[in-house]
Amino acid sequence: MQVNDSAGAADVAPEPTQPTQPTQEGPPDGPPARPHYQNRAPLPTMGIPRLVSAVDGVTELVDATRLPAESADAHAIHDEILKIRKSVARIDKILLGGNRKLSRRQLAHNTGISIHMAQKFWRAMGFARVPNDAVAFTDADQEAITNLAALVFDGAITEETAVGLIRGIGHHMERLALWQAEALVEEKVQVKGLDEVEARREVLSELPDLMGVFEAEAIYAWRRQMASLSARMGAEVAHSLLQDQSESINNSQGMTLTRAIGFADLVSFTRLSQSIDGYQLASLVQTFENLARDIVTEGGGRVVKTVGDEILFVTDSAASGAHIAVSLSEIIKQRTDLPQVRCGLVWGPILSRLGDVFGPTVNLAARLEALAEPGTVVVDLETANAIEAAEPGRYAFEPAAEQNVRGVGTVYSTVITRAAGESIGL
Repeated sequence: MQVNDSAGAADVAPEPTQPTQPTQEGPPDGPPARPHYQNRAPLPTMGIPRLVSAVDGVTELVDATRLPAESADAHAIHDEILKIRKSVARIDKILLGGNRKLSRRQLAHNTGISIHMAQKFWRAMGFARVPNDAVAFTDADQEAITNLAALVFDGAITEETAVGLIRGIGHHMERLALWQAEALVEEKVQVKGLDEVEARREVLSELPDLMGVFEAEAIYAWRRQMASLSARMGAEVAHSLLQDQSESINNSQGMTLTRAIGFADLVSFTRLSQSIDGYQLASLVQTFENLARDIVTEGGGRVVKTVGDEILFVTDSAASGAHIAVSLSEIIKQRTDLPQVRCGLVWGPILSRLGDVFGPTVNLAARLEALAEPGTVVVDLETANAIEAAEPGRYAFEPAAEQNVRGVGTVYSTVITRAAGESIGL
């Protein structure tokens, strides 16, 4: 099976000729000879051929295993790889909507942008560089960059903003695609008892029947999230217009938002990770992340990001922040399959940029989390006062203790517990 090894080769090589039915050779009265497959590429050694090229920056699957050319296993593996290549080619055709027929030079000429800008677009999407004359792009690629370039040419956004937007889309879509594929693989491992290789092989064969639903759900979720964000943004602007001019949105450093910022992480995670295997560790992290996301969402907050055993969330009020943080502690404390969590919560001004949050409030919340004992939630005195003012008597606070917090200075902190009401129900 011959595969183009040039850097500009298509991600999936042309589908190879399918083997004909085997013919038997040898004496009619003797033992049958090994089947001889016609139209098969020669196999001096049977290295696993690559399925993709460097066009998409994907690790090449080459020479992972070598088998003697004449072994039965070599031909069996060869046939399995043909099936895998066929599955990949089918997925490729469905998703890209056409053949690769354009080079970057042609794409730039057709869209009226520079080759440099075309490369910036491709790299921002998360794909590795290909030579300018390599035929690697489709009509859909050209349409995507044309639409974005039009916004720049019309003055709607700058080139820098356009690249930033595409970088965000590329990053999150890569994670979403990986998440979906790995969830399907995990299901087959857990439910059907397949090994990782067989599970991935089944997923490749079944993906074409699922991708339409996945795509529609992604667009639906984006629309709902954008609608929700627009509503919050409108409320924030209206609120800012009612504030003092000194605190208005004309702030030279941008519009700061007052939010509750919470950090929560699993206690002794590093030590635990050294005592269990990879599958158990992945399952534990997934269980924690899923549970924490559900609690945050039910409590009216939003998860900013997760990093291993830690979650960062944001809420629009001090009261909802307290409800979520204390519920995380209470609910996870009752679980036997998870270590306890510790939380830090701070109410204060933040700066929101590119889906993340920044500022002293965020830093302090992270520091307070590190100070918290297992199963507790620590807040600073200002946050405690804001929570009590919003919901008098609902929470109890231990006497404030003076803390010398690294990078912050002297902070008066207290442990918050629920005095009335119940945890968030799931």
